[in-house]
Amino acid sequence: MKFEDKIEGNQILVLCGINYKTSNVETRELFQIPKNDLIRALNILKNIEGVDESLILTTCGRIEFYLVLNKSFNPEDIINTFYLEFNGLDLNSHLNNFYFRHGTSVARHLFRVICGLDSLVLGEYQIQGQVKDAYSAACSASNPGKILHRLFHFAFRTGKYIRTETSIGKTNLSIAALTNDILKENVVISDRVAFIGANENIKIIAHELSKSGFKNLIFFNRTVTKAQQLTDNFGGCACSLENLPELIGSANAIVSCTGAPGFILKSEDIAKIYDSSDLKVIIDLGMPRNIEIPDNIKTKIKILNMENINIILKIQDKNIELETEFINNYIEEQILTFIAWFNGRNNLLSIFCSEQIEQIRLQTIREFGREIPEQSKELFDVFSKTLSLRILTIVNKINKKKLQEKLQ
Repeated sequence: MKFEDKIEGNQILVLCGINYKTSNVETRELFQIPKNDLIRALNILKNIEGVDESLILTTCGRIEFYLVLNKSFNPEDIINTFYLEFNGLDLNSHLNNFYFRHGTSVARHLFRVICGLDSLVLGEYQIQGQVKDAYSAACSASNPGKILHRLFHFAFRTGKYIRTETSIGKTNLSIAALTNDILKENVVISDRVAFIGANENIKIIAHELSKSGFKNLIFFNRTVTKAQQLTDNFGGCACSLENLPELIGSANAIVSCTGAPGFILKSEDIAKIYDSSDLKVIIDLGMPRNIEIPDNIKTKIKILNMENINIILKIQDKNIELETEFINNYIEEQILTFIAWFNGRNNLLSIFCSEQIEQIRLQTIREFGREIPEQSKELFDVFSKTLSLRILTIVNKINKKKLQEKLQ
């Protein structure tokens, strides 16, 4: 069903994105928004004519723009205007790498993303925190309005429910977890592992290695105090990023994950490390890439980056695939409730009916609350909300039909 068939009003809900399915790592690097530039990007987007609400989700595998636009504006023009101002890039030459969603398709995509169904690693759990971080950043810049606030709260509730009620919440799959498996396959406990960066991925990997007995760790970061915090937790030593070329020379494995623009380690640096030590593996999770690999060693050591990680993915929980139908059905239910809210958000009668239905729902919960087992209360709450919003959808349809009959 088309967007216009389900969602009404003068505003359109739009998603524009580029991800690991539609582009290679080199292309995504062009459009990546560094973390320290995110607020500037949000401010640019907010001030573009036609943009009523906005949010940017940027991870190592995707850059996505969630927008509420006036219907008279073209989403492609909006994003092109943004990039021209942000970094001088013309989107038109890369339009084939971008995808656009409208209306209900935006909600469906976001709900699948937060559940881990659209990740490179099926069920990947870190994406939920990344979506929350994106929402928090957008809120700090005052970009979301009533529609995006409600959409993302629907998404958070959907993600929480799916991860609580299905095997997705039990797998703990992530890029960091896969990185750990690769490291353990290629190095031994006595080897020196060098980390570049101090973000969540680095913390997870270092934590797992430390638990497995790895002690010869070295952490490099632009802010030495953050590197020192990692050594306090996991052992090893902390160094400034300025000392990276001369102090990394004894590393047997290098793991990098920063949002720095351009290469932190150039091909000549890697060549020196390879010549001076038994370098076994390089894992570059940066976006854009942090490490430039010389051609002459590409086949001699294990190299992993966001471009080839799908080749070595071995861990896929088959239970997740078996539960996909249940998850998709639940997502569709949440989309229906979001549509009911969206179409009635400015209608005084719908607002009144919504308030009355909610009061009845809460009263019913109070009446039957003692008879509901504790472990079922959250499920009952979700069920009652879904039922209430379906009733409100019917009420809205009846009211709309009556109004049309009066106008005829």
